[in-house]
Amino acid sequence: MADLYNLLGELDEREDEEQDFFKGRPSAAGTEATAEQSEWGSPSRSPVEADVPLVLQQAHRDKDIGAEEDFGQVLLEGEEDIPVENELYTKLHRHWFQERHCPELLEFDDDMAQDIKTHLEDRQDWLDQQEGVTDAVEDLMVTLTQMDTERVRFVFSDWLTRRIAKIEAHPLYMREKIEHMSDGELGYLKSYGELYESHLRNTVLDHVPEAWQRLDEENMISKPDYDSYHFWLAKDTIDKNDTEHEKGTCLVAKYKDMREMMIEEKVELQL
Repeated sequence: MADLYNLLGELDEREDEEQDFFKGRPSAAGTEATAEQSEWGSPSRSPVEADVPLVLQQAHRDKDIGAEEDFGQVLLEGEEDIPVENELYTKLHRHWFQERHCPELLEFDDDMAQDIKTHLEDRQDWLDQQEGVTDAVEDLMVTLTQMDTERVRFVFSDWLTRRIAKIEAHPLYMREKIEHMSDGELGYLKSYGELYESHLRNTVLDHVPEAWQRLDEENMISKPDYDSYHFWLAKDTIDKNDTEHEKGTCLVAKYKDMREMMIEEKVELQL
């Protein structure tokens, strides 16, 4: 074992000697570059810059700046006053995610919806103005902007679609959630409720005893499943069942047990 250690030590010493030798030795490429500079009297261009198109050279120089900037914060050309609101998209994504996993209809954020609509319209106007661009970098920016716009449009559309699906699933119960709806959703509930009641009367209610024809009885109204279990993230220190849970703790609990804390923004629905 002692011989092995000595052998490894000798190899390390030789390695250090070779590195010291090559550090002080000028490379062939460096010698040629110095000679070329002396011959022409000015620094020569690097082979990379000489062969790469100017457009790609500029993109290469700007890549560090672009990497540091979040794409959601890039300003569109000619629209300095209309940045892509990354905070707005984050808010929309949070509403969409919670609406997907929450059994009940959550409160509609009208201000956010109007901001998203305005943002999408401004984006589409800018895209329409860029039709026919020939510059490679500008064409790439148009493509990326189009992809980002479609992403926002999909999330926004799916958020609204899921809300409508909840209204259709429990139309009678949704009469208790009117304050959570937008004007459009409220109008949809009224129209859908009339069709729902008409369908039930034509197919079932008119053919059963009158005592069974009431739709507003408690046992006739379908409700969301508030007893379902979900994953929750504690956004603050909370006390649940005489147990203190610190901020950042992940919990599994029934929706009805955590609903009030979710409204108070003490916990966040995860799944």
